[in-house]
Amino acid sequence: SGRSWSRHGRGGGYSGYYDDDNLPPLRWTAEGAAEAGSRAGRTLRTAFGMCCAVVARRENRTAASLVFGLAVTAAIVFSVTGGRGGGGGGGVAAGVAGVEVPAPPNETAAAGIMSGSTEDDPDANAGAPRYVPGEAAARPANTTTATANAHAATPPALTVHIADPVRLDAVIARIVDAGAAPPSDLATSKSRPKTPQRRAAEWIAYVDPRSVSPDDDYLLQRYALATLWYGTHDDDIVELGPGESAKWRNYDGWMTGMGLCSWRGVSCRGGSKNDEDDRKDDEIEAAADGADGTNDDDDDGMVSALVLEDNNVLGEIPREVYACLVELTKLDLHGNELGGTIGTEIGRLLRLKDLDLGDNSLDGTVPSELGRLDELVALDLGLNFLDGSIPSSLGELYDTLEELSLFENELTGTVPESLSKLTKLESLYLDGNNITGVVPSTWGGLSSMIDLRLRDNDFSGPIPSQLGLLTDLVVLYLDTNDLTGSIPPELSALIKMEELNLYGNLLSGTLPSQFAQLTSLKRAYLDTNDLSGPIPSEWGSSLASMIRLYLDGNRLAGEIPSSLGSMTAVEVLQLGGNELRGTIPEALGALTKLTQLGLEYNGLVGSVPESLGRAVNIEKLLLHGNALTGQMPESVCHLTTVSLDNLTASCLEGEDGIRVGEFLCDCCDCF
Repeated sequence: SGRSWSRHGRGGGYSGYYDDDNLPPLRWTAEGAAEAGSRAGRTLRTAFGMCCAVVARRENRTAASLVFGLAVTAAIVFSVTGGRGGGGGGGVAAGVAGVEVPAPPNETAAAGIMSGSTEDDPDANAGAPRYVPGEAAARPANTTTATANAHAATPPALTVHIADPVRLDAVIARIVDAGAAPPSDLATSKSRPKTPQRRAAEWIAYVDPRSVSPDDDYLLQRYALATLWYGTHDDDIVELGPGESAKWRNYDGWMTGMGLCSWRGVSCRGGSKNDEDDRKDDEIEAAADGADGTNDDDDDGMVSALVLEDNNVLGEIPREVYACLVELTKLDLHGNELGGTIGTEIGRLLRLKDLDLGDNSLDGTVPSELGRLDELVALDLGLNFLDGSIPSSLGELYDTLEELSLFENELTGTVPESLSKLTKLESLYLDGNNITGVVPSTWGGLSSMIDLRLRDNDFSGPIPSQLGLLTDLVVLYLDTNDLTGSIPPELSALIKMEELNLYGNLLSGTLPSQFAQLTSLKRAYLDTNDLSGPIPSEWGSSLASMIRLYLDGNRLAGEIPSSLGSMTAVEVLQLGGNELRGTIPEALGALTKLTQLGLEYNGLVGSVPESLGRAVNIEKLLLHGNALTGQMPESVCHLTTVSLDNLTASCLEGEDGIRVGEFLCDCCDCF
């Protein structure tokens, strides 16, 4: 105690390293002084306790009175000390009272986490938080708060609030009455750690420098955000893997006395704006004024947006986010490691327009309550572990929904017919699931559709010709399913289409010559099917925008059309694994942007045209599995010294390394 008194009892607060019961280091600030005073006050309280114990045992009353008098006198002295040490007085008084003044955050970090319990009784004083400043070790103590502005130019005055169980009861009553949390979540028990809900309530009641009234309009919002903080930022609650840390990447303003609208990622209606562009504007203005470049707004308002994407937010999304932030129009928690289920309380967010919970680890089902959000424009739940079927209630969002992303989950069942009502839908991503059934023909009525992705599912049956009615369609992914039948020629009406993926199905029939009308088409993946017949010559003369054309792994027959040489933008042309005959067209030498040309495993004959040497960007040229004759042109072999690193042909290697056979090539990998 003597060491703690001499190092921490001085008014300014010692700034160097000091490890007394893992206490964090202090700075010469008013906040540091408050903490230093609090530590010294606890020393006085210890002395007072010893005094009382002595009196209780009726031992040396004179000595006890002397000790008590010294303690009270010292507390008074520190309470009235001014100047640089003035901040310590309140801390000493608080320490004697049995509470603690937590150190406020600096300009770029949030305040320390308040949690835990008292040393003697986990439920004593109902508050019982512990202070964890950033990475520093935690220590138990009772709690009080100091109102402070983290961005103030001068140290703020400190106000001490003694822990008041009556205030905590009032806060809890407000939370329960609003249906934000059941009483069980807010109760304490010696057999379990405090819940995030309980810790948030205690923070509101005892710690929050804002000291909002239990009747305050913004209390429930503050409670919801505090619950999110404790539920995702506490190593005792969050299940962590090796090397993981439950520390957000950016949490400026969180868990401080600043207005909600100043917390990083929080925007308000009727409060300050906190988008990145607005923050940059604030910093520019502050720099011009010679200030510190931080956001000076300290407002409260109705929270309209919560954006914490890619912020290392672990744990689960508490129901309070949905139940209390009812004015949200945007909720973006994309790209974190959030787990658990999506609570049914999400149906309360009736003003929500943009919901992005994608790229997390959420499980459970897609809540049917999402169908109540009749202002929702964009819904992204992709890249999670959601299972079950797609709720038919999503079809009730026909007046507003434009984007629906459920890709890369574990969804099963068939597509609900109600989705056909989403006539304003512009993008639908259902790829990477286990959806069965047919592609609904009624989707031909989704007249606003631009991007439709159904790849990597278990769809069966034919491709509905009605998809040809989606005249604004730019991207169509139907690959990696079990689709059968022929490619509908009606798809040639999709004149805006730039990418068509049909590979990895069981499609048969011929290539539609009408696809020559798809003059915007840049990428066509029709490989790995059972297509037959010739390659339409009309394609070559019309599809001048084509960059990648994959026709390999089918049963295409006939000769390679010379007109393909007119696809001067093409970079990848894959025709391997078919039944093509005839010679390699000389016209292919005009494809100077080619990087890959695959002609392997066909029935091609004759020599390799000298003109292929003009394909100076080519990296892969596959000619093996044919019946070519003659010798590889020197112009083509020269490309192996420029760009070509994969040149194959069916040539034989004889004794002493001399290659012999129908086709000779000194620069090939021979098969």
